Amino acid sequence: MKAFEFNLVFNFNVNKVFEAWSRPDYLKQWWGPPEYSVFIKAFDFQEKGIFHYSISSMEGFPLWGRFTFGEIIPNQKIEFINSFSDENGNIVRAPFSDTWPLEIHNQAYFTGNEMFTRFLLKANPLHASPEEIETYMENLENLKTGFGGTLNQLNQFLEKSQ
Repeated sequence: MKAFEFNLVFNFNVNKVFEAWSRPDYLKQWWGPPEYSVFIKAFDFQEKGIFHYSISSMEGFPLWGRFTFGEIIPNQKIEFINSFSDENGNIVRAPFSDTWPLEIHNQAYFTGNEMFTRFLLKANPLHASPEEIETYMENLENLKTGFGGTLNQLNQFLEKSQ
């Protein structure tokens, strides 16, 4: 199975882009779908640390998620496993599919210099059944659209914070 990959170039230095991923006060301003608010319940940016959050639409319905961080190399890489969760951080099924994988392994790579950052995200289901893998593969375009919107918000955040 080929990993989901998303490539993007930001016209900001690699330190600034990495910092936007590694600080909860920054992440809160751009993570998630457009027009959703973010609540951060926990953020421990270190190996085996947890980012536990909810996103809410204007109607106020919270959708909980969590990252468990793996390898972190400043200004180069953030590895994490993301899942839907409940308010207490327990992994739960996605509200939109009984066959969406419970865990997705992500590797975010940052390369660049003082002028730009090349960002690469690779993602694969982890410990998934054949049916879960099939559901994941059928939704690659939705993933691309969703991450595109989120990373566009990151770009807007970076522009505002210059």
